[in-house]
Amino acid sequence: MASVKFTLFADLHYIKGYYTCTPRHLEQIIDRAATSKSEFMMQLGDLTNDIIGSREIVEMYLNNKYGLPAYGIYGNHELECMHHGKADQDIPETMIYVTPYLTNRADEVHWGTPDGKPMADGSIAYYWFERSGFRFVCTDCGYSYNAERDAWEHNRNLYPRTKGNRPTECVGAVQRRWLEEVLTDAAHKNIPCIVFSHPTFYDGWGGRAGDGDDVCAIFDRVNEIRKGTVVAVINGHLHSDHGVVHNNIIFLDINVVLNGLWMAEGEPHYTDDQTFSYMNYDLQGNYLGTEEKPINSLPNAPRTWFFKDPLSCVITATDDGTLTVDGAETEWLHGVEPQGTSKMPRISSRTYKITR
Repeated sequence: MASVKFTLFADLHYIKGYYTCTPRHLEQIIDRAATSKSEFMMQLGDLTNDIIGSREIVEMYLNNKYGLPAYGIYGNHELECMHHGKADQDIPETMIYVTPYLTNRADEVHWGTPDGKPMADGSIAYYWFERSGFRFVCTDCGYSYNAERDAWEHNRNLYPRTKGNRPTECVGAVQRRWLEEVLTDAAHKNIPCIVFSHPTFYDGWGGRAGDGDDVCAIFDRVNEIRKGTVVAVINGHLHSDHGVVHNNIIFLDINVVLNGLWMAEGEPHYTDDQTFSYMNYDLQGNYLGTEEKPINSLPNAPRTWFFKDPLSCVITATDDGTLTVDGAETEWLHGVEPQGTSKMPRISSRTYKITR
C-alpha cells in the first residue's frame, strides 16, 4: 500500500509590524515537518503580504535547514506583493516577483504551460508534482473575468482588485482545461490526486472560489472515469477548521497559523502591558535583534485576535482512500478570546475515508 506524509499550513500572514507572526513561528512549523518525517511542506497561500520586503521568511521556508521540498500557492495577499498598500497603478505585474518563490523545486514540477516548464515572467503559477505514488495539483485562484474583453485576467493587486471584473478568486477557463487534463491523465494511470487551493471549492463554508461549481464538476467527471481519483481537496483562506466527505471526495479547510480572527473594524481588546516578541530584519533579510513590543503597537491589533502558538498539521494519505490529519491545538494569545464566534485555536485531528 502506497502512502505519503506531508506538513501543511495556511495563511501565515507574515508582514513586519502588522501582526504578531515572526520567523520563529515558521521555524516551529518547519521543525515539526522534520520531526514527523514529512516528505515535503505545503503552504496554502498568504505566506506573506510583502514578499519583497520579507526576504527572511522566504529564505527560511525555501532554503530550510533540513533541505525539505517546499511548495506553495497564491493566496489573495500575495497580490500585495512588494509595495504593501500602494494603489493598483503604482505596482508592476506582481507575478514575476511572486511566482519564483512558490517552491524550491521549480525545475522539478510540471507547470501549467504547454511544455511544463516555468514561464520567465512568472505568469503561470499553477503546477503539479508527484510523490510516493500520489499526484499533487496546486491551483492558482487569482483570476477574475473581464466581460468587456471576454478574457480571464490574473489580478494584479489586492487593493483594489482588477476593477469591474466578476467573478473574482477564480481558477479561470484556461486553468480549468489544464486541471481537467491533469486529473484525467491521473485517472487513466490510476494515480490518486490531492488538490490544493487558497479559497475553497466546496459549497458549504462560505468564501468559495467564484467558479467553484465548474471546478467541482471537473472533479466529478474525473471520478466517473476512475472512482476515487480525486481523493482530497484542501484549502486555506477562511481562517477556520472544517472537514467533510462530499461526493466521495474529502474537502478540508485548514485553519490559519496565528491570526485567529480578523474583523474589518474593531476596538482595542489587548491591554498595553500585553506584549509579543518582535524580530527585526533589514530589507536584505539580515537579523537585527528581538525586543518585546506591546501588541497594541500593531496597527491591526484592534481588528485581530491572535493565537499563542502556530497551527499546522501533518497529513498522511494512503492509496486505499484513507487520509489522516494530525492537527494541533493552542490558546488565544494572553487569554484574550473573541466573543460571539465559532472560531477556535485548533486544526482538528481526524481520519477520513473514501472509496477507491
